Amino acid sequence: MIIERNWSQRLDQWAVEHPLIYLLIRERPFRWALSLVVLILVALPATLYPWIRSTPETKSPVILISAVDRIQSIALARKARRYREEGKRTHAVQAWSMAIGNDPGNLPLNREFLSMLLVEDDTQTHWRDAVRTGLWILRISDEVNDLILACETFSAYGLNELVLEAIKRHPPLDPEPLNRLHLLALYDLGEPEKFKALWSACKESIKSVPELRARKLAFDAIGSDPELARKSREELDELLPSLRDPGTRQRLGLASAFSQRNRARFEEILGHLQRDFTDELEDHLLHWKLLLELGRHEDARKQALDFNSPPRTSLQIIKLANA
Repeated sequence: MIIERNWSQRLDQWAVEHPLIYLLIRERPFRWALSLVVLILVALPATLYPWIRSTPETKSPVILISAVDRIQSIALARKARRYREEGKRTHAVQAWSMAIGNDPGNLPLNREFLSMLLVEDDTQTHWRDAVRTGLWILRISDEVNDLILACETFSAYGLNELVLEAIKRHPPLDPEPLNRLHLLALYDLGEPEKFKALWSACKESIKSVPELRARKLAFDAIGSDPELARKSREELDELLPSLRDPGTRQRLGLASAFSQRNRARFEEILGHLQRDFTDELEDHLLHWKLLLELGRHEDARKQALDFNSPPRTSLQIIKLANA
């Protein structure tokens, strides 16, 4: 009994001197709580240290992110999708940009963001985000579908030089899927010889597309062969009513009138566009060019000075400054 009492006293004394160890041995809740704290302290550096590769294995630069970055990226992407469903376009773009900022090399995120802009950004407000993302995708992916997506984006924003540069720098094994975008870019840049050379190499499935056929006729209508030019103008005028998109139909009508140096017809079509509030800066730039080529310099100057529709985007500001 004396021994047991002495052992109990020594244990109580030891507990007083080492309370933490005593609690760890005798108190299960404390043991669990301390184990959790230790686990957090061990896991914290692993969650904050950038050790997860974001970019594809075969691509440079090598971008490493932390587990926290990946989790934040997933949460921000989910928020961006919710904003899009609610119609909050600006908030959606900001959330997508932040999500990609946390996980830059995530190809699915970049693709989804670019696809959203193609559908939602009808005012072309976010063209910088679109171009930056498109160029980045081309840098970290070799897939033809990503090249097509990037070129679709550049084409939608009227950046045809980037379309040609992307196709030149990343030539696909099978160029056929890109021929439509390639032809559209060459047409908008006014490259008739390159357009015709590519046209001759295209399959019938491309040549039968009315919107592309109309552009080929528009180039032939300003060619050096008078008979071919006449027939092309006639065929183009017959083809225009069958085009599904009214904007494309009217703008090719402008091109037809421009090729014929037909000021009256050009201004009639431009008037229709203005009354429908669908005219674009590019339509007026072409009008001023037509007046200059007809020798009506004063008229062109007056039209330019009277033009009071402010550019909607910084991209249009650049085009207007270069006019």
